[in-house]
Amino acid sequence: MIMKRILKFSITIVTALLLAGCSVTFANQPNINPLFRRIHLVQQNSNTLFSRTVRQTLTNKGFVLVNNTKLPTVVISDVAINSSTASIYQDGTAAQNNVIYTVRMEIKLANNAVYVYTIKTHSVVLQNPNNILANNTEANYLNRAMDQKLANDVYHQLIIFVNTYHNQ
Repeated sequence: MIMKRILKFSITIVTALLLAGCSVTFANQPNINPLFRRIHLVQQNSNTLFSRTVRQTLTNKGFVLVNNTKLPTVVISDVAINSSTASIYQDGTAAQNNVIYTVRMEIKLANNAVYVYTIKTHSVVLQNPNNILANNTEANYLNRAMDQKLANDVYHQLIIFVNTYHNQ
């Protein structure tokens, strides 16, 4: 009798854990239209950290990158970093800078239709000229974080396009 209860309870727990695991997987990855699952990705410079981050993000999120120009093509170009000083503290020891990453993305379809998007990511950076080594380390960390954020924004814009185009 006790063994039956323990067995029923353990089966219930295992089933709940399996279902919870499935829902997490489905919730994190939206359904991609099979027409757009395989895409051709073109980038200005494929050796930069940003380019590698975009490729890795798209493949991790379910896209298959192939070298075939007959498939929908995503062209990423005009990656720009703009920085401007927002304020300087009265004692002159630190400054607050705005950093804006901008990328231009074109989606070219087989019917020669071209959809152009401009994606921007914004960050505020506090710089202290007395800590040069810390600033370099912080700048490297910020660049990696901004590249990842911009790559995620490219992915989300691509998903929005796929869902919008699919529903037309």
